[in-house]
Amino acid sequence: METVKKPNKTITVLITILLFIATMPLYAQYAGSQYLSVGTGTVIYDNTPGRMSFTSAPSPQLNAHIGYGYLLTNKFTLDAELSFRPLVNEIVLSYTYAIKPQVFYSFLSNKRFKSSLGAGAVGGYQYLTAAQANSILKPDIDLWVYGFSITPRAEYLLNKKTSLYFDYSFEMQFNSIRQYNHLLNIGSKFYF
Repeated sequence: METVKKPNKTITVLITILLFIATMPLYAQYAGSQYLSVGTGTVIYDNTPGRMSFTSAPSPQLNAHIGYGYLLTNKFTLDAELSFRPLVNEIVLSYTYAIKPQVFYSFLSNKRFKSSLGAGAVGGYQYLTAAQANSILKPDIDLWVYGFSITPRAEYLLNKKTSLYFDYSFEMQFNSIRQYNHLLNIGSKFYF
């Protein structure tokens, strides 16, 4: 006689939670909507030592970010993004953790597509260490960085819950070793 194996309770609970989240009524891009965003990107130019042009870096300079947003009206959005950005080249090894609150103004939108321009502040923590022993930098430096950012963004709504976005961001960080940053980012927003 064969015994019937009972399903694991943990798996059953997880599947129930995922089904509940997937069927929640979510409405995107209406005043009062909120979203969580995740994304990644790359630095296409910065003014760090050893990298003074648009040439490629010795290793990829990827960044990762998560964010939260709130649509004030159909035209204005508040957005806060937390990002992590490493920098590795021949002279400098750096890690930057930053928060970037911004206000976006949507100047072109329809049911599926939205184009907006954002401006805001950048602030965070940066850790630097010299990659070479004879570097002009001190061995280890901790900085609190601050500045501003300007971000044009294009967003495409996939369904009522999810959208994809692409943006270019210019960041000016006044007291950082990476003062002028040009970034390309891609990500997804999940509305609730």
